[in-house]
Amino acid sequence: MANRKATAVIEANGGFKKNPQRKRVDPPCTGEIGAAPDYFAENEQVIWQELINTSPQGVLKASDRSALEIASTLLADYRKDRASFNPARLTALQKALASLGRTPVDRSRLAAPEPVKDPNDPWAKLIRDYG
Repeated sequence: MANRKATAVIEANGGFKKNPQRKRVDPPCTGEIGAAPDYFAENEQVIWQELINTSPQGVLKASDRSALEIASTLLADYRKDRASFNPARLTALQKALASLGRTPVDRSRLAAPEPVKDPNDPWAKLIRDYG
C-alpha cells in the first residue's frame, strides 16, 4: 500500500488542482491531549510530557492519546535498558513515534491548525501599513 500524504501537503503541492476529483477533507480532531494516565510511572509521565512539549503546537489531540501512551511506555523501557530492548520492540517504538510525526518524513505529512493571529499585533500592523 502506498504511503498516504497529508491533505495539507497535497494541497500545498497543487495536487488537487491537477486531480480535483481526489480532493478530500481530513476529519477534524478536537480535545486537548491532556495529562499522562494516572497509572503511569514517573519516568513514563516525564516522557509523555517531553513528547508533547517537543511536538509541533496544535498537532496532538485527544484522539492521539493511545499512540502517545504506547510511544511513552516503549521509550521509557528503551531508555531504562537499551541493551535488552529487542528488535521487535524497537520497531514498535519507531512506528509509534512515526505515527506521532516524530521523524522528518512523517513530520512533513502533518497538518497543524494555523495559529490565531492577534489583530492588535504591532508587527503585523507595521507590515500591513508599510510592507
